[in-house]
Amino acid sequence: MRTDDGPVLILGSDGYTGWALTCHLLARGTDVVGVDRFLRRTEAAPSVTPIAAHDVRAAAATERFEGSYTFHELDIADYDALERLLAETAPASVVNLAQIPTAPFSMVSIDHAWLTQQNNIQGSLNLLWALHALGREATPVVQLATMGEYGTPEQPIPEGFLPDGRPAPKSPGSLYHASKVNTTVNTRFLSELWEIPVTEIYQGIVYGLPAVDDPRLLTRFDADAVWGTVLNRFTAQAAVGEPLTVYGRGGQKRAMLSIDDCIQCLTLALEQPPTPDGADRYPYRAINQFDESYRMQHLAEMVAEKTGATITHLENPRTEDDSEHYYAPEKAVLDRLGYEPSATVEEVFERTYAIIQEHTDRIDVDALLPDVSWTRRDAQVVHSADDD
Repeated sequence: MRTDDGPVLILGSDGYTGWALTCHLLARGTDVVGVDRFLRRTEAAPSVTPIAAHDVRAAAATERFEGSYTFHELDIADYDALERLLAETAPASVVNLAQIPTAPFSMVSIDHAWLTQQNNIQGSLNLLWALHALGREATPVVQLATMGEYGTPEQPIPEGFLPDGRPAPKSPGSLYHASKVNTTVNTRFLSELWEIPVTEIYQGIVYGLPAVDDPRLLTRFDADAVWGTVLNRFTAQAAVGEPLTVYGRGGQKRAMLSIDDCIQCLTLALEQPPTPDGADRYPYRAINQFDESYRMQHLAEMVAEKTGATITHLENPRTEDDSEHYYAPEKAVLDRLGYEPSATVEEVFERTYAIIQEHTDRIDVDALLPDVSWTRRDAQVVHSADDD
């Protein structure tokens, strides 16, 4: 990836996906400017992987990789600070991963709901507004949305738009998903108004850990019921000998991809932004980012077969269809950009499981069980602690 036009600015560079993408780009010789407010280090349960303090991470990245890395601790909800940073760094492209990416967190309390809305909606809006104010509308933006915005309609899920050009219907299942729907509506409007080339990544559920040869470069691994994704949670439960907790009947089907393939997809989107004469929609391009779709019961059975874990079904804390419903999302843009799956879900699970087995002392067993309900009125508890 060319860096002579400026660095890649990664908002949310300290997170699960953000740090993995940062390392990947630096290893390719791309200069990166990272931004994070460290919310996940303070609001989430401790990472199962013992992640290094950010200054240690940054030193390791500088030591090991060809690309240069600079970091700014900044909340992108602070418009003035974000605009100054964009003016100072003049990035060649921007990746917005500075999201609160958890449905349960958004349903804990009114404070959690508002924090999710503010962080996700205001941060994205600030980014596009600042690019326009600075006259940098030509800067390509890659931004995370979620496949969960579509809900589970009993019909094929289009890639952002219906065949007649209208936006695809949305049916959010939590206040987190609602925040993302609002964000994508704002983003499409401003992208088309100001001709900012935006790739909106409707991302499936991400799982696994990338392989690293330096412990200082490990990315975080959340397995608790608030911040952890489903296969990561099953991985931790199996590692400590706990039953795999399937919500409801387990028929929920979701689009998924490994962390390695997530990074591959984000890189492809960065390398090939939408252009006026390209094959994709311009200036606003939507990508359904996933590899395959799996039912939760089937994932649990795969983990149980490989580890000997047992499976238990819990009352579903969410309001969702957990029967074997129809689920058929479309995926065309990624294939056109050159995406190729790097490994099967079984292979990624086995590699990740081996890593997590080395850190079972860091797994909070109680945090693996859901304590946030979509419908309960009483006070709810969310696990929170600083990382070691």
